[in-house]
Amino acid sequence: MAGTTDRFTETTRRRDDSPGFLGRVGQSTAAMFASPFVLLLACWLLFMNEGWAIKTHQTLNEVRDTAVHISAHHVLDDNSGKLIHATHKLSVDAPVLDPVFQISREAISLTRTVEMFQWAEHKESHDRKLSNGEIETTTTYSYKKEWSSSVHDSQSFRHPTGHMNPSDKNYQDDTTKAAVVNFGGFELSERLVGAISGSRAVSISKAMLPADMADASVSGNRIQISSGWSDSSVGEDHFSSIVKHVESFDGEDQIVYEVASTGERYSSKAKAEAALAREHKQDTATKIGDLRISFHENPLRTVSVLAQQSDSTLVPWHSSIPGYTYGTVSYTHLTLPTKRIV
Repeated sequence: MAGTTDRFTETTRRRDDSPGFLGRVGQSTAAMFASPFVLLLACWLLFMNEGWAIKTHQTLNEVRDTAVHISAHHVLDDNSGKLIHATHKLSVDAPVLDPVFQISREAISLTRTVEMFQWAEHKESHDRKLSNGEIETTTTYSYKKEWSSSVHDSQSFRHPTGHMNPSDKNYQDDTTKAAVVNFGGFELSERLVGAISGSRAVSISKAMLPADMADASVSGNRIQISSGWSDSSVGEDHFSSIVKHVESFDGEDQIVYEVASTGERYSSKAKAEAALAREHKQDTATKIGDLRISFHENPLRTVSVLAQQSDSTLVPWHSSIPGYTYGTVSYTHLTLPTKRIV
């Protein structure tokens, strides 16, 4: 949902500070002296890249010769310290629970995203060189109501009046992680769990919410909560009024009528009054400060793991070649090379 955009245009002029002929000659000379160093750097990077490619081939051959294919159902002590490869479905000891909204999921993690309906400022500037050598800069500040997970500081807006936002959200973004993630009879180390990517929206029903959130509305995978916030920088009468402005557009003064409660702007008072009447009929419309909360889970799926067995835990494996570590969790089946890479 997006609101009507307000626009304010400002025009400034300044002297052209671009470098003259001597300045451009100096820049070209500096670039010429720097060229040999750039060439040396490129040669060094090419040499290092060849070395990295050789080492990568060596480690892949080491993985092929070292990796042991196992079943993840059972832990064998004989494999401790070895590089193992297996495919199995992930599991957790207990569901992850959002402590505020009481949403519970059998998942690796549960992420709460909180968006606030608020004013956002967008700035665009365009330069034009005039015949007298000056640079004319036209800057347009536009203000639009939109959903955003970050709070826009309206105090820093160029035109804050009528575009004020709450200073903070009543609820914050949060991620709850499973204490233990299992791979058959094994436990994945924290580093391997962190390498598991994936996100899926969680469908929400009102019955899933705690009793103190009875006023919240639910649609699909979103919870919407009215904040009841109002702009304290203007009086209460301001939100049921029409404000008349005289503003400059492209160098010409024009009369603008603004509906204070929405920020919508019109060229005639009659249009503004019609918009105000519609606003009075839409008491359930989204207001500045309202919150929209959604949840995403990192689901439990069947994965392939290439890692080192350390007792009953799987951890990243360190190659004999310094600087190379393997600890892979993939949703696609990992196929190890069947012959040596040369």
